[in-house]
Amino acid sequence: MTELPEPPKTIMRYLVRADLVGANPPLWRQLTLPGDLTLDQVHDALQVAFEWTNSHLHRFSPTNDRYADGPGRIVTQFDLDEGDEGVLETEVRLDQLVELAGDSFFYTYDFGDDWEHRVVVESVDPLDAADHGIRCLDGRRIAPPEDVGGIHWYQHVRAVAADPRHPEHHDLREQFAWWPPESEPDLDAVNRGLNRLAGAATTLAWLREQSTPLSTLVRALGQEAQLFTAGFVTDAALTEPIEVTLAAATQATAVFRAFLRHVRGGIRLTAAGYLPPASVVALMQELDPEQRWIGTANREIQTAPLLHLRATMTGLGLVRKYRGELLVTRQGARLVESPVELWHYLAARLPAEKSDPERDIGLLLLLLVAAGEGGLGRRLEDSLDLMASMIGVQFTGGNPYLPEALSVVWHTRHVLEWAGSGKLLARSYEYQALASPSARLLARAALAAPSSE
Repeated sequence: MTELPEPPKTIMRYLVRADLVGANPPLWRQLTLPGDLTLDQVHDALQVAFEWTNSHLHRFSPTNDRYADGPGRIVTQFDLDEGDEGVLETEVRLDQLVELAGDSFFYTYDFGDDWEHRVVVESVDPLDAADHGIRCLDGRRIAPPEDVGGIHWYQHVRAVAADPRHPEHHDLREQFAWWPPESEPDLDAVNRGLNRLAGAATTLAWLREQSTPLSTLVRALGQEAQLFTAGFVTDAALTEPIEVTLAAATQATAVFRAFLRHVRGGIRLTAAGYLPPASVVALMQELDPEQRWIGTANREIQTAPLLHLRATMTGLGLVRKYRGELLVTRQGARLVESPVELWHYLAARLPAEKSDPERDIGLLLLLLVAAGEGGLGRRLEDSLDLMASMIGVQFTGGNPYLPEALSVVWHTRHVLEWAGSGKLLARSYEYQALASPSARLLARAALAAPSSE
């Protein structure tokens, strides 16, 4: 391997295509990259573009032999710590590795599954001095799930699962069932990720100076996890003013105020501790006027949305049970006719969970919603699961492919959904309410609010 050249004096923009080697049909991304990016930054961009999780080792090489020795061998800090020799990737620029259209290099991620990418320069053009951004212009096929055994095993399992007559079909179809369906990449989501990447360092410096539960949580993470999380803080715009109008607060608190008005004066609970049928009917007529709830809505134990509402409002300190009655607390009575004050009260008490691990996951859910990720369905679930693992929260006994993190913060999720839709029963299975401006605003305010402890 020859020694790497000196960086050119003129910075150019490179249009590259990165293909996952061995994928059939082809799986690729087309990116524009400034030539002065260091290879650790190219690594970050490729991770975002293919939506890998950056949870394994990686290496760059001018050829497909990543183990080749020589003066131009490119290594990571991990490699140096392990005694390897070479040029650190943070000291190598993209334009030292490639120069002209047709030049190429290789990037390997995860030395177990060996996801090898061949990156080919398609064109080289002058770089606008005002534009050092990275963009994903095109691409085909989402990347495989990680830790599935590599591209060849991935394609073998997909082929077997599609052929009921294959002798391995019965054995492999259950594994295949947990994989996401084949689809095209969401380029808008990829570019949001690249924008987060660009603003992460500046936002992290700001975040480290703050004294909020979120900043405390982020400071406890490793450097890469801090930068990853800071990217979402950039999208959440926490440095900008957070104000709510009377009209917005009125809609966002509609569900809470309706419940408080019904309970005001006290409601005698049944012997089993539930709301009486008459109260359930009256509440559901007001809170679910479209009759989205599939049940008869006359028994609280059989009306899950109402059960969730009461449990969440009790946890928020707005109602309480005393001697067989459900009562409005002093705070609830004070706030029932004050939408703006109630809105700020809710923001100050989110996340609504009680235990430390659940509150931490609740903070991460607030961050994802504030960053505009709330309406992305499976992507939201996957992102929250990933971020929960980053803070060291491990789930046991469940299926690793299910969105377990989201299931432990349902109080916070419901508050955001009720605020986002102004209704008890939003179309939550499509996450529409979490994507609303109202939900985002409340999540931003909750992240900026001082601790209620």
